[in-house]
Amino acid sequence: MRASLTVCFLAIGASALLPTHAKSQPTDPTPQQLATCTFDAGVSVKLSQDTFMNCQDIHLGDGAQIVTDGHPLIINARGNLYIEGTAHIDSFASRQPASDVLSKPATPPKPPVYDPGPNTGGCGEACPGHDGPPGALGAQGASGRAGRSAAQIALNVSGEASGTLTISNFGEDGTPGGPGGDGGPGGDGQQGGRARPNFLKLPFGAQVAAGCAAGPGTGGKAGVGGQAGSGGPGGNGGNGGNVIVIVNLPSPTFHLDATAEPGAPGSNGTPGNPGQPGQPGYGGRGAEGCNGAESERRGSTSQAGAPASPTPASAPGKHGETSLKIPQ
Repeated sequence: MRASLTVCFLAIGASALLPTHAKSQPTDPTPQQLATCTFDAGVSVKLSQDTFMNCQDIHLGDGAQIVTDGHPLIINARGNLYIEGTAHIDSFASRQPASDVLSKPATPPKPPVYDPGPNTGGCGEACPGHDGPPGALGAQGASGRAGRSAAQIALNVSGEASGTLTISNFGEDGTPGGPGGDGGPGGDGQQGGRARPNFLKLPFGAQVAAGCAAGPGTGGKAGVGGQAGSGGPGGNGGNGGNVIVIVNLPSPTFHLDATAEPGAPGSNGTPGNPGQPGQPGYGGRGAEGCNGAESERRGSTSQAGAPASPTPASAPGKHGETSLKIPQ
């Protein structure tokens, strides 16, 4: 890829358009020293910094392209603009930048609080088991990157122009947001407390169990699953850049298509899944003379977590302005 430039630059930007083997005239030229700025047919030149060009004439071959990569580009021609076929000036190589790989957040762990049983001491004697805690909220997905905004493109031709020029000074699209994390699982309910038997006192200090004084306790309720995490917001679209084209002499064979479209916002990431509920606690165990099956009096079940909250839509960029003065 080669850009054939014999060009006099004022201010900044000489290296942005010249490859290492290209040559330029000395700086601080007089009007007589201004040379022709030439871009070969089918060659694409990408700017690396803000660029100002001061030329005698401008020659653009068919298919020649300048990509500003978001840098301002100002070109002044003391003479004429000659285009063989169609040439292009674009703000970026593509409207859609490469998307980042955004990983799904890790799922929160299950709360390690209570043992649902069976065969545990539960909460003590004849007491109801504690309810399981709710699962943790899933994490929101990572945000997408905002699209880059275009900078000004200005072309001032003191003479006439010919050929076809397209200027697409668009803002980049935002990139998509990342997936939301899953809600954490709910905690388990605690097993109910063991029954307390009712003892009848007999002569000589003896006693005998006769039924239940209290319990067994009911198992704790299962914890609800955690709410699903929202998808990450897409990146905002970049702004279109302003376009200024001035041709001072009538140019009936010059055709210009200039646009300054904004970038579109990136799509939001997909939401995570709701967390699953915990297990209900078993009922308390029986005691001497006081029967109680642990499968009885189990705590109540719970439900999965809530769906993710909606992610607000990201914003598109703003249109750039076009100012064209081309006498026919």
